Amino acid sequence: LQQDAQEYVEGLLAAGGLQAKEIRVLTDRNEEGSIVLTEVAAVFTYPVEGERASALLRNALGEGVRVMVETGG
Repeated sequence: LQQDAQEYVEGLLAAGGLQAKEIRVLTDRNEEGSIVLTEVAAVFTYPVEGERASALLRNALGEGVRVMVETGG
């Protein structure tokens, strides 16, 4: 499931023309017992990529998912 969630996030970023150097995802079970995405962390080379990725991920994943984006060479 972690792999599926990571591939989903990679696909979202690719749709926006972005590619992260590293992506980490965390999942958990909600009250109904379903597995849900809870956190996404991604690393990009350039600050402008990070800003775009942060906006894209927050909009696509919603308020229930914590998004952390870092930049650096």
